[in-house]
Amino acid sequence: MKITSLTQQKNNPHRYNLEVDGEFKKGISDTMVLDFNLREGNEISEEELRKVITSEDQNKVKDKALELLGRRLHSRRELKIKLDKKDYPEEQIKKTLDELEQKGYLDNLEFARELVKLRQERSPKGSIYLKKELYQKGIPEEIIEKVITEEYPLAREIEIAEIVLKKKAKSLRGLDFKEKREKLKQFLIQRGFQFEVIDEVVNNN
Repeated sequence: MKITSLTQQKNNPHRYNLEVDGEFKKGISDTMVLDFNLREGNEISEEELRKVITSEDQNKVKDKALELLGRRLHSRRELKIKLDKKDYPEEQIKKTLDELEQKGYLDNLEFARELVKLRQERSPKGSIYLKKELYQKGIPEEIIEKVITEEYPLAREIEIAEIVLKKKAKSLRGLDFKEKREKLKQFLIQRGFQFEVIDEVVNNN
């Protein structure tokens, strides 16, 4: 088989249309052209063509994954779910995720730490809520426990709960003591704070 045409795409100078024996085969990146030393008039075997196509498809998965990671950190499960929705082959998704983990682009521990910090800053939640959220995002239990212990110790959770409680209490003015106290407890429960934390902050306010 022979490469009969390798033309630069009009809308994207970094991509080329590959034709073999007069038949269009694949739109490929300039990286593929260089990596496989593709030139018009060159002979190409079926196996070589298959490798070019497979590599191009693999790069698409990787590029999409890096695009998503560029927006924010993801857990491995989160990223896999998003790539699955693009209907990429399972084998290529797994290979991409493994490579990104090996290179440090995908790190469940770092993701968990950043999420816990973010929740404290922007949308304060208790440790029960955070553990559940991390678990749902596919973070292993040992990492969850490590991160919560290091980034969200009991003293910090009490501090956050007090801030949340005082803010909520402003909207409950006019209620009698007992009713206000009960509503504050329920609010903190919904926010995922531990019961010992709730008891302490409610009793001290």
